Amino acid sequence: MARIHDRMPVMLQDDEVDSCLDPALSDPGRLTRLLKAPPEDFLECYPVEKNLLNSGLIDAPGRADNAGVDYAPLLRGI
Repeated sequence: MARIHDRMPVMLQDDEVDSCLDPALSDPGRLTRLLKAPPEDFLECYPVEKNLLNSGLIDAPGRADNAGVDYAPLLRGI
């Protein structure tokens, strides 16, 4: 993810969701263990149509389909 953006969303495993949402959990050690990046191949990355970004249209079926653009050269410089 760092190749694309400097911030990483938290990706919780199914068995970690309850711990994350538990207002009584305040142990920094347990909470810190939840903040880990997924494996590099966990997410699939592909370009989408630019005019759909930051619009409500991105959630419509088929809107986030691969635009077929080769973005690999852009990522090599990051």
